[in-house]
Amino acid sequence: MTSTQLNLIPTEHLLKENDIFSYRKELLEATGFSTFNVVYDSKINGFNKDAFDASVIGKQNILTLIITSDNHIFGAYHSNIPSLSSFQVVIDSKAFIFALSNGLKTFKNIDSGSFFNGNQPVYEVSCAFKINDPSKQSIICAYANRYYQGLNNSTVFAGNDTFITSQLIGLELH
Repeated sequence: MTSTQLNLIPTEHLLKENDIFSYRKELLEATGFSTFNVVYDSKINGFNKDAFDASVIGKQNILTLIITSDNHIFGAYHSNIPSLSSFQVVIDSKAFIFALSNGLKTFKNIDSGSFFNGNQPVYEVSCAFKINDPSKQSIICAYANRYYQGLNNSTVFAGNDTFITSQLIGLELH
């Protein structure tokens, strides 16, 4: 077992703690999976790029959850996160981003861009958002509505284009 696996907390507790338990069924239905394991939690594994990458790179069917300091919840689904050299975008036709404000809303990238690997930030989805640790502001891409089908207003994610991320979670779906 890796150190990441040893630090996992029970899924039920994690979801109840973050008040997203009610969205579990919707998130699994949107992806076509029935269960998941928590592979990364910034509150346990550390809120940094190395810890996040070690937990998700090389895995398939990863769903991320971003929780802001204002309790907005959103994220992304990636069918594959391969190991990449810096500044590469994964093309993933199954990937999507989502918001959990007033029910689940999903948006697909017109160009099928997905996970972006660069030197910073901790986590980035191509033309959607950049997630930094809580000491820095995270951002929603100003032009996200140009790249994601059905996305009219980027404030659906965090209520604003800049925000503080309080927690980042990675789930491996099965």
